[in-house]
Amino acid sequence: MYAWVLGAFLHVLHPPAYWEFPVVHLANFCIAIFSLAGFQFFLSSLLRSMRGRLGSIPEWAVIVLGFSAFLYTTLDFTNVSVVTPD
Repeated sequence: MYAWVLGAFLHVLHPPAYWEFPVVHLANFCIAIFSLAGFQFFLSSLLRSMRGRLGSIPEWAVIVLGFSAFLYTTLDFTNVSVVTPD
């Protein structure tokens, strides 16, 4: 689906060859924002369903741990110097 998203950005914006690389980075940034929103929705839904069953673990600790793991994996697995779908 990455190719479809990238194709949609290029089709809508019609950038000249000079601006194609920045448009690809814009598409990647938008994908990252949507994945962050999706993760936030998932984590809040999980916390809502687990309310009362976490025991002595405070909710803020789960949020910090979850977003730390999300940030680590996003930054570790996303290479901004090479733009490829793989």
